[in-house]
Amino acid sequence: MTHSLEGHYSVEQSARLIRNYRYVAERMTRLLGGWLALTPEVSAKLLMGRHVWDNRLETAGSPWALPDDLRAAVQAFGDALVNGEAGALDRWIAPSARSGQAMDPALAGVRLSDHRVVAVARLGAQRIVKLRAGGPSASVTLALRWIPDPDGWRLESIEIARAHVASPA
Repeated sequence: MTHSLEGHYSVEQSARLIRNYRYVAERMTRLLGGWLALTPEVSAKLLMGRHVWDNRLETAGSPWALPDDLRAAVQAFGDALVNGEAGALDRWIAPSARSGQAMDPALAGVRLSDHRVVAVARLGAQRIVKLRAGGPSASVTLALRWIPDPDGWRLESIEIARAHVASPA
């Protein structure tokens, strides 16, 4: 049975049109997300929401998706960072990159409670992973350069891209 609405279309026709519009909107968002990741204009990237990036990072088969073994390594590194385990952090650093400690002295005493991957870039066989960690006393964004190693993925370099440590009140 067809219900009529005020206007030109029945309920079923309206529902079908809305489903079609939703499909087109989702496909356009994915298309823009792919274009956006490749465009160098920061102003264009700032206009889009963060959900576009999150969607691109999670899509299987996407060039931005992390390989499963690297995803596990990044997760373990982030967990060690949140737990403040310097020994566990050192485990992920490549022997060629060892130059002291993994934990930056600026982060000493900072309490972090969570972490998440916010960006991924490919550089040949290497992966640059931007990891954001936050907590009650700080927000830190790290740029991690991962290299493939016979023993799995290892960190070639760790840079603090941004750190905001709350001063005690």
